[in-house]
Amino acid sequence: MTQQDSSNTQPPVKKKKFRGCLKFFILLIFLVIGGCWLFSFCFYDGTVRSPKEAVQKAQSSVRTMVEHMVASSALQGKSVNQSGRMVEMYSLYEKDIVVEYEYTTSWMFSRKRIRITQPYRVRYGIDTTMADLQCEMTEGSDLVKVGNLKPCVISCERFGLQVMEEEEGMWNKIHPDERAHAQNQLEEQARGDAAIDPAAMYLTEMRFVEMLNREAARQQSPSRYTLAPRG
Repeated sequence: MTQQDSSNTQPPVKKKKFRGCLKFFILLIFLVIGGCWLFSFCFYDGTVRSPKEAVQKAQSSVRTMVEHMVASSALQGKSVNQSGRMVEMYSLYEKDIVVEYEYTTSWMFSRKRIRITQPYRVRYGIDTTMADLQCEMTEGSDLVKVGNLKPCVISCERFGLQVMEEEEGMWNKIHPDERAHAQNQLEEQARGDAAIDPAAMYLTEMRFVEMLNREAARQQSPSRYTLAPRG
C-alpha cells in the first residue's frame, strides 16, 4: 500500500518538460522583441541615412547650380557690412514694413511727444560662401534636402513718406537733438524688427530652393531640392 501511494505522488515528467519549453519559448519571444526595439532605438530613426559620398555629391550639386545662376545673372552678390566686416551676400527676398517710434517725456506737468512713422524696404539673403550648408540625400533618390542656409538682413532702407507728429508743452519744448535721437531709434527699431521676422527668413530660404529647382530644370538635371526640416 505504501509503495502504491508513493508511485502515485511522483510528478509527471512530460508536464514539467512542456512547462520548461513554454517558458523558454516566451523568453525567446521577449528577447527577439527587445532586440528589435534596441536596434530601432539605436540605429534606425525612420530615414535611410546617406553615405558620405552622396552628401558631398549633393552639396557639390547645390554649389554647381549656384555657380550657373551667378553666371547667368539670375543670382547676384552684394557686399554687406556684417559685424564690422564686409561679406558677400546673395539677395533673395524683399519685404516692405512700416515702423513706428514714439518718444514722450514730461517735466513740471508739461508734456512733449515725438511720433515717427516710416516705411522701410528690407532685403534678405544668404552668405555667398554657404560655409555651413548642410545637405541630406536618401540613397537612390534625386531629392536633395537643403538646410542651415542662415538667412539674414542684407539692407533695411527708408522709402516713401515719413510722417512725424510733434506735441510740445508750454515750457517743455522739443530740441533738435531729440529729433535726431528719435530718428536713430527708429532706424534701430526697423533693423531689429526685420531681423526677428521668422516668416521672412523662411521665405528667403524657400526662394533659394525655388531658384535651385528652376536652374536644375534648365540644366535638365534629375535633382530636385527642398528645405530640410528644422531641428
